[in-house]
Amino acid sequence: MRKALIFDLDGTLWDSTLQVTEAWNIVGKTYFGPGYSLSHALVCSLMGKTMSEIATVLLPKDADPDVAQSFVSDCFAFENEYLFSHPGTLYPSEIESLRALSTVYDLYIVSNCQAGYIENYLKIVPNGLFSGHMCWSDTKDEKAVTIRALMTSRHIVEALYVGDTEKDELASHKARIPFIHASYGFGTALSPEGSIHSLIELEHEARRVFDEMDH
Repeated sequence: MRKALIFDLDGTLWDSTLQVTEAWNIVGKTYFGPGYSLSHALVCSLMGKTMSEIATVLLPKDADPDVAQSFVSDCFAFENEYLFSHPGTLYPSEIESLRALSTVYDLYIVSNCQAGYIENYLKIVPNGLFSGHMCWSDTKDEKAVTIRALMTSRHIVEALYVGDTEKDELASHKARIPFIHASYGFGTALSPEGSIHSLIELEHEARRVFDEMDH
C-alpha cells in the first residue's frame, strides 16, 4: 500500500478568506443590518477552527439567542454557494506539485469545515488528484479524530499531515502522525517534523520525513 499525504485545506491548498469574508458579511447584514461587518483579518484568524468555534465569533454579542442557530447555519450554507461561483485562490505551482506528488503518494484532505466546502475546492483542480476527503461534518469532532477516521476508513498505515497552523500540528501529533508545516499559510508551528515555504518543496520534504520514520 502506498503512503499517504493528508492535507489541511485553508492556508495549505487554497486561500478563500476574501470570499468567505464577503459571504459571511452578506448574511450578517441580512440578519443584523448594514452595521454588521467582519474584517478580512478576523476571518483569517478563524481559519482552521471548528465550526462551533467560528460560530461564537460570527454572532454579535447582543444577538437574539433564538436566531443564533439559523444565522450560523445560513452563514455556512451561503458560504458554500458563494464559493461555488467565487472560488478561493490556489497557491503557486500547486497543480504541477500535486500531480507530481500523486504519482508517489495517495493524497487526501481533512479539514475542520462543513460538508460541501471541500467539494468547492475539488471542482477547480483536476479530477483524480485526491483519493478522498473528510471534514468536521463527518465526525462532529476535533481534527485529530477526523484524521484517524479517514486513515481507518481508507486503511492508511503510513501518513503525514500537511497544514499551516499550530492547531494543525497539535491535531497531527494527537493523531500519531508526523506534521509538515506549510509556512506560507496563516499560522506558525511549534516543532514540526518538516517545513515547506511552497508546495514545490513538499515532495522532497515528505520523502525526507518518511525516510526518517523508516529508520
